[in-house]
Amino acid sequence: FYLTVILVPLTSRLGNRFGAVDDPDTRKVHSFPIPKTGGIALTIGILVPVWFWVPLDREFKAFLSGAAIIVAFGLLDDLFHLDYKKKFLGQILAVTVTMVMSKFSIVTLGMWWSASEVLISPWIGIPLTILFLLGITNAINLADGLDGLAGGLCILIFGCLGLLAYDQNNTNIVLSCLIIIGALLGFLRYNTFPATVFMGDTGSQLLGFSAGVFSLYLTQDQHFPISRVLPVLILGFPILDTLTVMAKRLIEKRPLFKADKRHFHHLLL
Repeated sequence: FYLTVILVPLTSRLGNRFGAVDDPDTRKVHSFPIPKTGGIALTIGILVPVWFWVPLDREFKAFLSGAAIIVAFGLLDDLFHLDYKKKFLGQILAVTVTMVMSKFSIVTLGMWWSASEVLISPWIGIPLTILFLLGITNAINLADGLDGLAGGLCILIFGCLGLLAYDQNNTNIVLSCLIIIGALLGFLRYNTFPATVFMGDTGSQLLGFSAGVFSLYLTQDQHFPISRVLPVLILGFPILDTLTVMAKRLIEKRPLFKADKRHFHHLLL
C-alpha cells in the first residue's frame, strides 16, 4: 500500500514527461490527457513485496517470470503503443514461460454431468490453459474503461481468491492476494473519480495474468479438491463483458481488436 501511494505521483510525472498519457477522444470518458504510468507504481507495489515475503517455490518462480514479461510488454505498449499482434506475442510468451517452468496446465474440468471428474489430455489441457490465461489477461485490460473500475473489480476478485486460498491453507496465494489488494488500495487513492492517473496496460495486464494464474493454481491442485468452475464465476464479469463485445463485433463484421463503446460500463453510463 505505502509503496504504491508513494510511487504513483512520481510515475505520473514520468508519464507527463515522456508522453505516456491517455488522450481524450470520442470513445473515452475523460476530457483531458491523463498519465497512464500508474501501472509502474502498482507493479512495484505488488512484485517487490511478493519477492520478499512469498516463499519462491517452483510455481511462484514461474509466476514471477511470466509476470516480468507481461510487465515489460505492457510498459512498451504504454510508451510506444504496440499493435495487438505484438501484445499477443508478449502475452503468449509470458504464459508459455509460466507453464513450462511450473510444469502446469489444466488437467480436469471438474464434475459436470456425472459423479466423477472430467479429465482431459494434455493435447486439450495445454491449449485450453493458454486460451484461458490470454482471455482473462485481456478481459481485465478491456474492463479498465472507467475511473476505479478495474481496480475495484480486482479487489473483489483477489479477495475471493484469497478466501479460497485461506480455506486450502495455501499461504503463498493468500499472501499474494493480500499484497495485491494493498497495492490496489494505494493505487485507487489516485484512480477513483476523478482519476489523476491510469494503470495502463502495465497494470491491467499484470492483474489479469495474476488472477488467471492464481485461479488455476487453486482449482487444479490435486491435493485440495475445489470446484474447477469457480474461476469462471469469480472472473465472470470481465469474461462475459469481453465475450459479449467480441460477439457484437463479429456479427457486425467490425475489427475484433478495434476499441469501441460497447462494454458493459459504457452501456451503464
